[in-house]
Amino acid sequence: MQAIKGDPSEQVLYIALNTGMRLSEILGLRWSRIDWKKQTIKVDAQLLVKRGKDTERRLGPTKNGKARTFKVAPAVMDVLKAVRQQQLERKLKAGPVWSNPRDLAFTDEAGNSIPHATVEHRFHDLRHTFACESIACGISPKTLSEALGHHSVSFTVDVYMSVLDVMQDEAAARMQQRIMERAK
Repeated sequence: MQAIKGDPSEQVLYIALNTGMRLSEILGLRWSRIDWKKQTIKVDAQLLVKRGKDTERRLGPTKNGKARTFKVAPAVMDVLKAVRQQQLERKLKAGPVWSNPRDLAFTDEAGNSIPHATVEHRFHDLRHTFACESIACGISPKTLSEALGHHSVSFTVDVYMSVLDVMQDEAAARMQQRIMERAK
């Protein structure tokens, strides 16, 4: 968190670190998909980029084609509220040049979508950190798989098996200690 403090992409990176969402999902997040009362985010699209002479950005289906809705921490909602306030201020300042027809949560000063390249150099590490910390906190592989939008729990387990192996070693050591204490 200290490393991203003050970074122009701090809010995007914060959301990534605390939700495990893919970069394209965060950049494609629309305000209408945030339920402020239930404190949930619905991920049913991602911002797709077709690079070339004329870069084209459009909303498309999620990577696995499945929508997901999940509850987020109050701190995530606070960051989203700050993003919303900042965007409203930018809209007033931009006046008639403001353009956000997709109702995106993360935009530049004129309402345009944020280019992936602005954020992607550190992004994947944050998604990995979210997954590893979730496992370390005892989040079930099924819950984590759903949060990450993986196509199956087995895929999540395969990708993060090394973290799970360390946890199994720790569990075995704790079990041995408990048995030894009971044997006294």
